[in-house]
Amino acid sequence: MIRHVLATMIMIVVAISALAAPKPGEIPLPYPAVATSAVAGQYVTAPSPEFLANAFEKGAASQTFIFYGAWMVAPGSAESKLKTLVNKEITIPNSLIVPIRSGGSAAVGDIVLTTWRSGSGMQRAIVVPGGVATEPRVRYLDIAFDNPTGWGTREDTLLPNTFHRMSGTLEPGAIVAQRSGAAFKRAQVVHVQGEQVLLVGFAGRLAVAARGDCVVLPLRPAVKAGDQVWAPSIGSFARATVERVEPAIGRVFVKLASGRTAAVAFGDLALALQ
Repeated sequence: MIRHVLATMIMIVVAISALAAPKPGEIPLPYPAVATSAVAGQYVTAPSPEFLANAFEKGAASQTFIFYGAWMVAPGSAESKLKTLVNKEITIPNSLIVPIRSGGSAAVGDIVLTTWRSGSGMQRAIVVPGGVATEPRVRYLDIAFDNPTGWGTREDTLLPNTFHRMSGTLEPGAIVAQRSGAAFKRAQVVHVQGEQVLLVGFAGRLAVAARGDCVVLPLRPAVKAGDQVWAPSIGSFARATVERVEPAIGRVFVKLASGRTAAVAFGDLALALQ
């Protein structure tokens, strides 16, 4: 009798676990499973599966997502197998995989999407002198200019096929001002599907927004000293005044209402929000 009860309980637990298991390509947000444009051998950036598991367990609003470089091994219809830079094979929903177009080249002043070669994380970067078209020398734009590591002002050289030029449109890697009530939040595009946009925002939190609520910020803002702009501030945007523009390093130095000067990356500055 006891053995029969235990067997029944085990079957119930297994059934519940099966029901709770995520479907292929599913993420803990109202976003569809999608295909991928990446092919085997292509460089991509994606989060760790541990982040995804934690988000399913605790909720997406409680989980930070960091995107790492990886190589596509086997693309699937809803999720794909990747090999990380430490040679570990993982499976990730396609909506969370950002393909980096192969065969990229870039010239000084171009803004590219890549990953931090000497660290981790999806990065936009501006090309500076000293490299070649297929192995450009860059400064990363998604590292704070005053980061204690010094990487906000240091240069790095990208490897071939690990970057592509950004277009300034609503594409993965682009920075948007996401309308949230009467305010706007700063977020980075991960994926676009029809009228839905998957974003990663402040503190690495994932969110889904309507396409019409996402304002793409210009890659190269046409501003000058004295102009009034909107600059990122703790995940949102605040009014600021341009002090100077340094196009060679892709930064606009602004003064916030608090009196603090901030070095805002190209692609992060809004000229008007309404």
